[in-house]
Amino acid sequence: MAKVLDSSGIINARDKEIEGSYVTIPEIQDELKDIQSRNKFEIGLAQGAIRIEDPQARSIADIRESAERNGVLLLLSDVDIKVLALALEKRSILVTDDYDMQNMCKILGLKFERISEKGIKETYRWRKKCLACGKEYKEDLIECEVCGSRRFRAVRA
Repeated sequence: MAKVLDSSGIINARDKEIEGSYVTIPEIQDELKDIQSRNKFEIGLAQGAIRIEDPQARSIADIRESAERNGVLLLLSDVDIKVLALALEKRSILVTDDYDMQNMCKILGLKFERISEKGIKETYRWRKKCLACGKEYKEDLIECEVCGSRRFRAVRA
């Protein structure tokens, strides 16, 4: 079974080539800014070690709902959400050094592998706290319902 590959799995890979069987989303290529990472990605595609797939809309919605319910939506990018959706669909191991994605894997019951960073030890749930009045929200709001401020900080729930 192919493992799902996050951009950090490519960036932090030690070898010049990606070996094994991996699948990722098209947007990952946009996250690879340095030439070495882009080369690893292109070689992996050319050799068939990396395949590109898009997750289904339902899987993306499921990840968004779960992330919002657990207070971590504001910590995940759209690309992160799509990569997690693909891992969920395939019930596959996610290769990532991103702590927020590892946290979400734990919440979802998905397995993950790290490349170079230490993996997470605990699962965290987050809330959004208004910097003006201190009101905490579980959901990801744009504006505080109490004071109207648009300045928030993520705090552990």
